[in-house]
Parts: sequence; C-alpha cells; structure tokens
Amino acid sequence: MPRTLVSVSPLPILELPPGPDGRARVELTRKFIDGLLESKRHWDGEFINVHAPRTQPDTNLDQRPYVVADLPCRVVVRPYDADLDDLLAEATLVVLAPSQRAIAAACRRLRKPYCVVGEYTLSISIASEQPRVFARAKRMVAELVNEVHEQRIVAHSVGLQCNGTPTYEAWASLSESPMLFFDTRMSPGMLADEAQASSRGRGAILKLAFSGRFVPMKGVLHLPEIANCLRARGVRFEMRIYGAGAQEHAVRARIAQLDLQNVTLEGNLPFAELVDRIKEADAFVCPHVQGDPSCTYLETLACAVPIAGFANDAWRGILRRFDAGWSAPIGDHDGLAAAIEQAARQPGALARAASNGLAFAREHTFEQTFARRGAHLMSLVR
Repeated sequence: MPRTLVSVSPLPILELPPGPDGRARVELTRKFIDGLLESKRHWDGEFINVHAPRTQPDTNLDQRPYVVADLPCRVVVRPYDADLDDLLAEATLVVLAPSQRAIAAACRRLRKPYCVVGEYTLSISIASEQPRVFARAKRMVAELVNEVHEQRIVAHSVGLQCNGTPTYEAWASLSESPMLFFDTRMSPGMLADEAQASSRGRGAILKLAFSGRFVPMKGVLHLPEIANCLRARGVRFEMRIYGAGAQEHAVRARIAQLDLQNVTLEGNLPFAELVDRIKEADAFVCPHVQGDPSCTYLETLACAVPIAGFANDAWRGILRRFDAGWSAPIGDHDGLAAAIEQAARQPGALARAASNGLAFAREHTFEQTFARRGAHLMSLVR
C-alpha cells in the first residue's frame, strides 16, 4: 500500500508572479530545498509539503525563486487555519510543528497519526531582549499558555523529532517515540580535518569569526562589546563578521564609535565560500541570546573551529555532550572575552576543543541526520 507523508512546514512561502513561461513560482531558501531532496530520499512513498502563504520578505539570506512544478515534491500553499481535511485524508503520517494546534486537532478527528518536530521551548520563546517589563511579563503569560497546548499536542503524537537539546530535554518524556537531531548543511566532504583542528591558536594573532543574520536573536550587536573587552584585556586578535541584516548599520556604527580597527564586516557569502572562510578562524564568537537550535553550531564545529558563546539552552546542551568550546552568561561581554583569552593563552586548548567539536560533527552530517530522521518516520508507520 503506498505511503503518503504530509509535512506541514513552519516555513511560509512567498508566492511570486508567474515566470515568462506562465508557470507558478515561489520563493524558498536553498537550504530548505536541499532538505526536501534529502527527506524524499528516505521516505518510501509520496511526499506532500504544505506551506502557509506570506506576503512580505523574511530575514533568511539564501532566498531564491523556484518554479512550483520543478520542486522535488508536491507543494501546497494554503493558510494553516484553512480546511486541510482533503490533504490530511491522503496521509499515512502527518509531520507538523507543535504550534499547529488546528492541524493536530484535525489529525485526531480524522484518526491520522502525526509526528511533531520541535525546535522552540518556553524558555527559548521568552528569552528575547525585551526592555519593557510589562511587555515581557505579558509575553511570558502567553507563552505559558502556548506551552501547555504544545505539550498536549506532543503527548498525543506517535513520535517526536527534536532539533537540538532544549526541546528534547523538555518534551521527550511526553512522546512514545522521541528522537534528537542537530540541524546542519555539512556533508562529509565539507568537513575539516585533524590537521586543521590542530592548527588552532598557533598564529601570533587570534583569528575570530562570526556568521549569521544581523537580527536581535543572533546577538550581533554584542560583538563590538566583546571585541572591546578583548582589547582591554590585551588580547591580540582580529574579528571577521560575515552576514547581513537589519542591524548592519548599528553594528558598523558601534565598531566605528569604539574604533575597533581589527573588526571588519565581510558581507554575506555563498555557503561554500563561507565554510572556507570559517575554517581559517581559531574560534567562533557566538552571542546568540536565544537557545534556538541554529545550524551555526554544528556547521562551525564541522569546520574544526571551537565556539565561545553565550550560555543559551542550545549551546549548553551541546557542551554537556562534547567539550567543544566555552560559554559565559548571556550578555556577559567581559565573561566571554575572559573565556576566549584563557583558551588562547592555554597551550593546546583551542586545538583540543576544535578536535572534540569535529568528532561531534562527524556523527551528525547532513546525510546522516536526514537518514536517521527518515528511518524514524518510517518506523512510525510500520
């Protein structure tokens, strides 16, 4: 009997005007398309992806247009609160996010098994730089209500896939079949080697890097402050910042204000080129203020580059498993600078952390991750 997987994606789609040939087009990230192709390889049957429509651009840096008919699976653009019964009726298994309550309820009504993919827990959702106490308290109440609903959705699922340790540690006990994975785009041929790992920290100047979107949750505005603390501590370093986004002007202005001549903005690079640049660094500075399961962690460790990051839920979860870097409390600029300084002055510390992180990344390549997730989904319908 043919199996049909209906995946309700949390990634909205921007519908574009038809191309010159009149065919329908949408805007998606290349990363998402690569994931679709790999997911399809590990599902024995039809693959249907459902996306909500969006009307405005988002902050993802690798968006590009695609012809709908050329996509690697059947793609349906429809609001999540619309009637999806016709699609769900085809499903052998439904994959959804814990926030998609109406779809989970429809699955239960139609007696369709579903698997939840979780990324954000309560603590991640409320860990934003919200200066107004009342607004933060109001948001916390709303997130508490959401958490109760999401836990119920997980409890009724046949399986749970957790991107990163925060959701796994919070929800695994609620599910009959939980699994943990780490998001990454790194294939085996892209990984660094032990020679690169052993070279960390051998130069006269410490090479630091950051890559990501210039948005508040990625903490990019903390980078000039951390660099200023490193300078005050007498550390000889250079910091190269890769990426783009709404906060670029503010970052550039703060760098100029502090006269940080050894901190440079390098722009947004294609992924393959970015990987080559990150492999040149001795350490990666990761000031993420939320514990979201960013692919930055695994992709950086795969470059044999240790991470010095704020101690959010995601980074703490990785550090508990592999000694691949260092942490400081969120917002503690000098604390993170002190950790970087100590590692740089301790012979072999950067190289050991780089080697440990590389070992972790070897166990969680792009192909391995999707193979495990596909096997898990197939196990839920056997």
